[in-house]
Amino acid sequence: MKTTPNQDKNKTLKIIIIPSIIALIFAISLFLWKRNFFDFDSTVDAGMLGTLGDFVGGVIGSIWALVGVILFYLALKEQRRDIATNQKALAKQIEALEIQTNEFKLQKNELIESRKVFIEQSKTLKKQQFESTFFSMLKLYSDNIRILNSRYSNGEDYFIEFIKNLLSKVKISNSPLDNHKETLETYNELFFDCKDDISHYFRIVYRLVKFIDNSTMSDDDKKMYSKILRSQFSEKELLMLYYNSYTVFGTKFYPLILKYNLLKHLPNDSKIEFKNLVCSKVKMDFNRLLLIQELSNYLKSYFKEFKQLMKQEVINEEDFPFERSVKTEDSSMIIHVIADELTEIKISFLNIKDDIIKDKYDLDLNNFMEYVLHHLYHKFVFATYNDLEELDFNISENLDSNNVKYLITSIKGVSL
Repeated sequence: MKTTPNQDKNKTLKIIIIPSIIALIFAISLFLWKRNFFDFDSTVDAGMLGTLGDFVGGVIGSIWALVGVILFYLALKEQRRDIATNQKALAKQIEALEIQTNEFKLQKNELIESRKVFIEQSKTLKKQQFESTFFSMLKLYSDNIRILNSRYSNGEDYFIEFIKNLLSKVKISNSPLDNHKETLETYNELFFDCKDDISHYFRIVYRLVKFIDNSTMSDDDKKMYSKILRSQFSEKELLMLYYNSYTVFGTKFYPLILKYNLLKHLPNDSKIEFKNLVCSKVKMDFNRLLLIQELSNYLKSYFKEFKQLMKQEVINEEDFPFERSVKTEDSSMIIHVIADELTEIKISFLNIKDDIIKDKYDLDLNNFMEYVLHHLYHKFVFATYNDLEELDFNISENLDSNNVKYLITSIKGVSL
């Protein structure tokens, strides 16, 4: 059986004290041996008592001094045991605290994960609520289209008939500005004639786009839903949205049209202003679209590179005028762009091969110059809803041999 420190101490004391008492008694007995200790008539021997005192003091004092040393040693030993015990207890407390800390960390991580799950669930719920409303509104849009188409007993598309009517009434000239103005005026007249029929359609489309824009969805999600909506529009619908956005009823809508690029799939050649320039041959018409797309991509690249140069901390004067040239994919011409500043840009089509543009685009040089001029106005002004008077915008064209040149000027700078 294991003894405690106190029991060990008591046992040690007994081992020391009892033999000490026995030794003391034995020593006194030897000292008094054959002494007449109980003879009260005899004279006290002071020397003997002094010797006894010295003996007892020397022996007992030494014994108790030894006992003190032993007790001090035992106290130190016990203290060491207590310290070791306290250290073990402290180590266990530290271990328990670490376990508790780890548990708190686990609980914290669980709370964080729970919060993430809650946030995801909240996002999912919001998205489901958004989609429920969005697709309900999209159904309302589709129902409205069917109602508009039901206006014609022969089952004709309402928007096709409207654009046909608009196309027949617009008088087109060679001036892009006059053509645009004439088309908008004619559109306004037709719009007010059938305002009760068509205004509801525009309100639904506007509210659909506004609903997307005001939602808490991410920008990527907003673009995705706007693309879903955009995919519902026919080309004739896009035309009507385009012209209507120029009216007093569309002033709030055109910023959203630009923001979500709703007219992306509306070719300029489909606009009323281009009706005198439309090619009746599908293949050539498609070739024209490819050429204009190639020009658009090149101009975007040019403007991007030009603006990057202007953002540099140190502008190298040798980089200006900023000049770039590229040969078209069909090698029918070279597109050349040059500018010192974006307030004045020269765009040239050099070394145009008459036979290629005639066979491929059904255009002679004069028609080509007019065709590109219309596109430049639509690209830099009409499609971006810029104010001509505010920009002081102007394009002058020049035909020099087989080169067609355009000078574009604007006090606020030319941009796409």
